[in-house]
Order: sequence, then C-alpha cells, then structure tokens
Amino acid sequence: MARLIRLSPVALPLLGAALIALVATGCSAPKDGNAGGDTSAGHDQSDSSSVVDTSDSGGGDSQAAATGVHGTVQGTVYLQLYTVDENGDTVLMDWDGTYTSYPFGAIFVAAYSTDSDGKETFYAQDVIAHPTVSPDPGGDAYSFDISTDDVQGVNVYASVDYANDGIISTAEPTGAYPSEISVTGNATVSGNDITVMVPYYDSSGGGSGTGWGYGNGGGGDGCTDTVAVSGTTNVAAGYVEGDVAALIYDTSGAGPYAVDRETPSAGGDGSASAPFSITACANVGDYELLGAWDSNANGLFDPADKWGSYVTDPSTDGNPITIGASSLPGLDVLIPFGDFVPTVVPFVSISGTLTSSTDWSAYAGLYVAALKYRPNIDVSVTDLSAGYDLQSWTNADFASTTSLSYHVEVPANTIIYLWAYSDVDGNGMVNGVGEPVAAVDGSTGRLVTGSTSQGGMDLVLATH
Repeated sequence: MARLIRLSPVALPLLGAALIALVATGCSAPKDGNAGGDTSAGHDQSDSSSVVDTSDSGGGDSQAAATGVHGTVQGTVYLQLYTVDENGDTVLMDWDGTYTSYPFGAIFVAAYSTDSDGKETFYAQDVIAHPTVSPDPGGDAYSFDISTDDVQGVNVYASVDYANDGIISTAEPTGAYPSEISVTGNATVSGNDITVMVPYYDSSGGGSGTGWGYGNGGGGDGCTDTVAVSGTTNVAAGYVEGDVAALIYDTSGAGPYAVDRETPSAGGDGSASAPFSITACANVGDYELLGAWDSNANGLFDPADKWGSYVTDPSTDGNPITIGASSLPGLDVLIPFGDFVPTVVPFVSISGTLTSSTDWSAYAGLYVAALKYRPNIDVSVTDLSAGYDLQSWTNADFASTTSLSYHVEVPANTIIYLWAYSDVDGNGMVNGVGEPVAAVDGSTGRLVTGSTSQGGMDLVLATH
C-alpha cells in the first residue's frame, strides 16, 4: 500500500512569518544595536582556508595535479537558532533551554559549481544525521574528497532538513562557506566553516498538517475536495539500493507539495519500480510531477541524487500535469529523465552602486557587507567578514572615482542586513562617530532577499 507523506507544516510558515514580519518594521537610527542579538554568536567564516596536509599521496605528475580540484575539503557546520521580534529584527536564541531535544532533521552538506546558465553540478556530499546543538554552539564536522578536472574551485553549502521528512526541499534553511574553495595535489583544506540560520518553530502552535503540504501557506487550511495522482515510479538503469519517490512541485520549481516515498522492487537488470499514490487538493491547476531516487543512499532526497519526470513515453516529458476535479491514474515517472534538479542552493545576488555625500578620496577603506545580524556600534572589519558576503576596496581602488559598483551573493528568501561602511582613519573599525555609513533602506539595512537577484540597490554614504 502506498504511503502518502505530506511536507510537514513546519517548513514554510516559520520562514514565511519571518519575512512577513518585515513588512511592519519600525525605523530606527542606523547606529542602533542589534536589537537582541550578540554578533559574537556568529562563527568566523574568513575567506582563507587552512591547508592541513599538502602531501601528494598520488605520486603523479605535479603539473597535472595543479589543475582541477583534487583533495579533501573539511569544516564544521554550526546551526544558529533565531527568531524575529515585533520590529522584524533577527534575534539570536540559544538551543539550550529552548527545546528538550533537537526537533529538526539531518544536515546535507555538498560541494558544487554553477555554470553560466545557473545549472548546478555536485561533486561530493556528506550528511550529518544527528546534529549537535547543545551545549551551544555545538557544531559538527564534515569532510569529503573531490576529484574533478572540470572546474578550478567549488562552493560548499549546508542545508537543514527543517521539516524532518527526509527531503531537502527548496525552502530549507541554508548556509554556505562564503568563498570558492580550491585544492590540488591531494591536499586537505580545513576551516571551511558554515553557519546555517535556523528559524525557531513553536510546535505547539503549528498548523493542522492536513492541507496541501507546501501550498496554502505551507500546510495551513487543507481542502475539502481531493483527487488521487497515481502511477508507477521507474528507475531505468543502475539501481542498486535506495528508496524512490514521486513528488509534486509547482511550475516554478518550488516544493515539494506532496510526496510518496517507497522502497522499489528491483528488476534484476538495473531497473526498479514502485507504485505511488498522492492525495492532492482538487482544482489547484498545473504542477510538475517529478521523481527522485536516493542514489547516494544517504537517507535523503537531495540535489545530488538522480531525478526524473512524468513521461508520456520514454522520450517525452509529460509535465505539467493539470490537477482538476478528477483523479489522474496510470502516470509513469522515469528516473533519470531530463535535467531537473531542485534548486536548494538558493543564492541570489544583490548589486548596485556605492557613492558618498562627502569626499571619500582620503578614506582608508570602503566596505559593502551583507550581514546576518543587525550591526552594533563600532563594528570591526573582521566582524564584517563573518557575514554572508563582503566586498571591500582600499584607497587605491576608489581615490580617483566617485562611484563604485558592488555585488554580493546571499541566500534566497532570507533576511539580511545590507550596509556600506567607510574606514576613515584606517584603524580597522567602522561605524564609528563621524564615519559615513549607508543602509539599503536608509534605516536598519534590513532586506528580504527573495527568490531572484536584485539590482539597483544603490547605497549613498552619509554621516549620521
């Protein structure tokens, strides 16, 4: 009998509430404190990895080893619990005393690259099955070996199975090491630490969980009329082990809204199949019916797995399906098929120009920082590097110009604090009295990143 699994109502309401809360924010002076969070609670994510072992155990040609990515990448993943106050500000929380036990799922960690079309290629992955959060700050090590000549560097990110349903959905809390990582000669680079901001969830006030899992606000009100979407999930070749799933995403690629996870029957020739049946709200319109096989056997459906689609024949994609008033039986999902992979490395760029209302030609340095927390008075440049991204210029870069272009990469659908700073006297401290600053909203710097890149976010330095 098919097992219906709906995405837990945990996944979106909390993230959505955090973003909605930003709409009604009050204004305060740019040099206020961080409204309830100690920025020292963040973990250092400096741009330089430390080389632990540079020996070339491969014994091969040193010139060949100098290209591509060949070696071991290591680091620690920290989970920072937070909530959002009545002003929409991020407030850091301790795990100790908040939950009696860790309530969320595993952490998926992966190394990947993105091509010019935004397509992600995964080179290695690790899973932290039982994250350590107590005593604070906790933290768990990850490590993977990479060997590829296709790229010269990789990015590393971590995503938390927030709904604890064995699926890395497109709305999971995500963090990343802020710089591209390079390693050659079978060396080991360590210190590539990642902090994931995890929203607090009060399970006593959650939704009913009876609704169209990812929709209706993430599992809210449910629906009166339902239909069945059913058929067979097929692995075409290469099957050894691992569950399969039929999943429903919306036409923008967000989801899953519902999933049926099954252990397939192997065909003996590398194929495998399992029946599926998903209960959907009637008359909700067009959706994507997709398939996934836990091909890396890590217990999760994640972007590094094999993915497929509903097909009308072995070479024709049948998506989208239209979910109307009647059930949709006899649908075949083929894995692998097509190039769909759920985008759970949801990073977007924020860009614009930096100018100043005063002459900056004699300043020692300028900075644009995408921060995790609202900044304190007198921020050190070192603290800025612990944010999501940082772009900096020395005096030689800007002394003879009045405008700079900036570009920072940040997680999608989250809260950041986007600030520009000037280091007037070169003491390594910014936001001091008399030092011009700028915030993206002219007040707190708070910005909801959304799901697409944003340009034209111009910043004008001024003294406050």
